[in-house]
Amino acid sequence: MIEKAQLRITIQKKRNDSIIRQSRADIAQLLQTGQLDQVFARVERLFKDQNLLAAYDQINDFCECIITNFSHLCEQRDVQSLPIDVRQALANLIFAASRCGELPELNLLRHYFRARYGCEFETTNVELRHDNIVTSQIKQNLCKLVISYDEMSQLISEIGKEHTLDFEVLGF
Repeated sequence: MIEKAQLRITIQKKRNDSIIRQSRADIAQLLQTGQLDQVFARVERLFKDQNLLAAYDQINDFCECIITNFSHLCEQRDVQSLPIDVRQALANLIFAASRCGELPELNLLRHYFRARYGCEFETTNVELRHDNIVTSQIKQNLCKLVISYDEMSQLISEIGKEHTLDFEVLGF
């Protein structure tokens, strides 16, 4: 199941990467034509897509950790007996499954992990309760839906430099 998840992640990453490249080109074109209100809306969507792409890389790394430590998972039925990196990989995959509907294999893994390690471990990490061990990076990449003005400006500036746009003409 993990290998199927990794395959789907690869497909989603390629798709998302293509969307990001096209979005960046579209934003550059909108900047050139001075359509700033459309630029801001597109930059917000681009921000979310880039965060999702980063999350896919993290999810793939967590899958690798599970594969590498599969013997520990087979031997230990108590989640607390697992090495911390394995527990964290489990927690992050469970959390990601609750937020990545486009990766149905993760949901199957989540159900398997719940059956093996208990509902409390699952609930703690899905709901981000006090003692969750979900990494801050995956939380940010899957939960941060609003881009700050500074992040937006930085992203627009980055796209402008990529496409060699003159920001004095654009008003930036």
